[in-house]
Amino acid sequence: MEPNYFISQEGPAGWRAWSWVACYLSVTALVYGCATHLPVRPPWLIPATSLDTAIPLVPWTAPVYLSYFLLLPSLVALGSRKPWFLPAFLAACLASASALVWHLLVPTTVVRPSAPADAHLLQWIQQVDSPLGAFPSLH
Repeated sequence: MEPNYFISQEGPAGWRAWSWVACYLSVTALVYGCATHLPVRPPWLIPATSLDTAIPLVPWTAPVYLSYFLLLPSLVALGSRKPWFLPAFLAACLASASALVWHLLVPTTVVRPSAPADAHLLQWIQQVDSPLGAFPSLH
């Protein structure tokens, strides 16, 4: 079996994998934040389709949106010692990097409905996450 360079041979098992994930999340958050809050050009408006308008805004689905942030930590927790870990981690990084380059070069936006007054988590998500990261969404 080939050594997994994400895992240290010294110290707690998997610490190197966690440090790579922390680095990945930091860089991704920084680039995504810049791309979606400081676009380099006016964003391209993606018009809503009839399917988009037929899907209601359901506040209780907000945690599903936040599950994106659990994906990589789950991957590390479940698989950092598995042979599939490195290819899966690199695939996730490549997918994110491709989307981030697109977000930087071709800003896109959607018109989204406002969250209902009693949907506090959804309101918070809409305040924090700009609609300028519309395509590709990576969700």
